[in-house]
Amino acid sequence: MTLRCASWQVWAVLRRPRSDFRAGPLLAMALLVQCSFAYAQSAQCPESPGSGTLRAAPGPSVGGLEAISKDYSRRIKRINRRGAAPGIAVAVIEHGRLSWSAAAGFTQRRGKQAFQPDTVVPLGRLSEIPIALSAVRRAREGQLDLNEPLTQVPEALLQSAWTQPSLRQLLAHQGGLNGGRLHDLYVKQEQTHPPPGPMYPIRAPGLLESYSLVGYRLAYNTVERRLETDLSAAIIEDLAQLRAPRCAPSRFTYALGNNDARGHLDKNVLDPLTASDTAVLGLRGNLHGMIDLVAPLTDLDGKTNKRGEYGSYARADFAELVRQTPGGKLDFGRRGGLGFSLNESQREGVGLVALAFGMPPGYRTEIRIALDHQTAVIVIANGGDEEDVDDLGSDLLDDVLTARKGLPARVEDLPLPERVELPDTLSPAPWAQRYATPIGRLKIERVNENGFDFEIFGRPFRATMREDGWYKLSYRLLGVIPLRFSVLKQTLLHSASWEGQSVLLAHIFGRTLLVGSAVSAGPKDAWTNDWLGEYELTNPDLLSELLEVDTVTVGKEDDLLYIEYELPFFLKLVPRVLLEPLDRTQLMVSGIGPLLGERLQISGDSDNRRMEYAGYRFERKSDR
Repeated sequence: MTLRCASWQVWAVLRRPRSDFRAGPLLAMALLVQCSFAYAQSAQCPESPGSGTLRAAPGPSVGGLEAISKDYSRRIKRINRRGAAPGIAVAVIEHGRLSWSAAAGFTQRRGKQAFQPDTVVPLGRLSEIPIALSAVRRAREGQLDLNEPLTQVPEALLQSAWTQPSLRQLLAHQGGLNGGRLHDLYVKQEQTHPPPGPMYPIRAPGLLESYSLVGYRLAYNTVERRLETDLSAAIIEDLAQLRAPRCAPSRFTYALGNNDARGHLDKNVLDPLTASDTAVLGLRGNLHGMIDLVAPLTDLDGKTNKRGEYGSYARADFAELVRQTPGGKLDFGRRGGLGFSLNESQREGVGLVALAFGMPPGYRTEIRIALDHQTAVIVIANGGDEEDVDDLGSDLLDDVLTARKGLPARVEDLPLPERVELPDTLSPAPWAQRYATPIGRLKIERVNENGFDFEIFGRPFRATMREDGWYKLSYRLLGVIPLRFSVLKQTLLHSASWEGQSVLLAHIFGRTLLVGSAVSAGPKDAWTNDWLGEYELTNPDLLSELLEVDTVTVGKEDDLLYIEYELPFFLKLVPRVLLEPLDRTQLMVSGIGPLLGERLQISGDSDNRRMEYAGYRFERKSDR
């Protein structure tokens, strides 16, 4: 839920502060590598001059990678032995060619089947890349227009006062649509897939990037309808053409295979799972396939493949994925790609980095590309909770760039910039008492001339004013002693005004982000008192079990309705998410910001109150 996912992401931030490429509060991914390391051999994937097909052959020279391979071999073996990520695979690609790849471990904990470069794993959100690539190719061929507002949309969007989103906006998660169903996002193979969740607009298209599964589903359906073909089959066919003859087997599929690597959480082996929305999240692939897909993205200058043809794709199609397209009005100058996030690295000399990741339950998949250096790393693992895996991809890319390009080492815990300017479209605003954010209500408490104390997650924090008007943060242990979390050392806050609305900004890891917006005391809707009380989750799934959330409390704070729940895995955080009534059947998550504006359905009478959010159903078990 917004209530859960956002908090899960924040916990990931606090837990994984070292990732070099950071996307603000939505951070930190997964990284992977292998064990019995083997260099890619030219016999595996021979060079064939004159062919337009991608040849994933050994790169410039292995010079500089020998020491890296030894270090990472030992590092990955340690991870494998601990069992949380039993199998890991990794590749380094430079200028369109494979420089080094390796695999190690097993497809299942205590199993005997080796985890190899041809081992298939679910790709999760990496499934977006071939969808976007397919749309871009068809647009280049004149079959689609990525920039025109859609004309065929569901009824819920036709009723909107806003303009319809374009295909490009949907592919960039700027379509202004709700996030989509989260319950049973991944299900057992024999389990009935749940129906899709409702689709509705929550903001104008192009205003703000915010992840939307239903937006990508709408994009997928639009492309499929325009082409009058089975898009999944077309994607598999197109990806198959990337594979060079006589190369090690590249594979993409939407079907779960018997030899696929099993996922692992808390060192436990998960049942085989498939994405409930197979088309948008269900692509599966192996390391060889990922190499074939990523290599063109490291040859955008055409030095390796001068013809610029990759099966049915052209170099221009791949370039479009990582082209910096304008962000929304509230993205404050940040520019993204299609299927990839793009950011300037804080590490000196690295430049623009493209990142794409998928985190299906029990797996980690990541692509990380230093675009200015045409260098990429891929990591795949069948473990989802090994802390040593967290920094593997960023560390590997760092070490390769140091060895190959002589770049200075990454500086840990960079100091905050001495001065940060507000975005041009905003002006300073007085602090409000409360702000609605995706991670819960932020409430300002004691204020003095140097700053203020505030509470979020049910925990006390302190904000101290700087000369430039931004506020630096610290955590108040026991409400008295400031204790710094590493992520807090990189975070600044500022209250600002945007079109008459008071918004909350954060500057974190070199980026200014919209965090949420101010809210005042709500209207005194007497009927909302009937919904106060404790609610029990009646349809738990893997995500709710991971977050250990089984009950929520609906309460009021100065006439503001809220849902409160406990996340016991980190300091017993207690997010309080503010709500406002739309009508007697719907509540809305308050505020302007990522994930905000989502809806809860309410139904029942005084004896049986029910709520549903993103497929999760709650029933009241006690009044408050």
